[in-house]
Amino acid sequence: MSNRVEVPLEGHPGMEWIIAEIWDQAKKTGDALEDALRQRLDRIGQIRELRRIDAALPQLSSTAARLARSSDLFICGRPYGGERHWPEILEALLFEVCAPVICLPPAVERPPIPRTIVVGWRDTSDCANAIKAALPFLKAAETVHLVCIADSTSDEERRLDPSADMARHLSRHGVAVDVRHLPHWHRAGEGLMNEADLVGADMIVAGAYGHSRWREWILGGATRELLSEARVPVFLAR
Repeated sequence: MSNRVEVPLEGHPGMEWIIAEIWDQAKKTGDALEDALRQRLDRIGQIRELRRIDAALPQLSSTAARLARSSDLFICGRPYGGERHWPEILEALLFEVCAPVICLPPAVERPPIPRTIVVGWRDTSDCANAIKAALPFLKAAETVHLVCIADSTSDEERRLDPSADMARHLSRHGVAVDVRHLPHWHRAGEGLMNEADLVGADMIVAGAYGHSRWREWILGGATRELLSEARVPVFLAR
């Protein structure tokens, strides 16, 4: 667990006292969160390790990235939207470590085991890597929908149909896949979320940042849409 501290600029009269007070309040908040989390972990009864980090944001990002290198999965709150949880940490995980991440929407306190999963598919390395990282969830699911949102309707694209290859690949891992081709959506993220609502999905799996972060920040993109608006947990990898 991590406890973020916002430290104002130093150099003003009384600023040392203000900084000390901020750190003190942050420590009390962290103590309460740590105690609640330890109680929940004690009820699980499995082997676990709870490591607490009190730091300002730049240190949190680098520490989270370092710890993710020896972890299978990183779970965090949604980085955009009304409940904003430190997009800098998420980007450090995805770009510095290429760690798989699950982002939880604010309304989900105890996410259910995903029985129905929507997988966003395009013939790109980030989508393929996300599927590989999500295989344990896909194998355990009852229903997996491989959702292809068309970028074009060319005869060549239809002839190649790389979604069929991915469906066969997943079947070799024991994952039965329903391939769903959707007409072009102006916003691919919106199309995935709409499909998740239609099939009652418990999770969306997607490749993260098919375009550059700068382009997605300026113009928007499927990743940012999912991380701002999705009502179910989103599994991301690059």
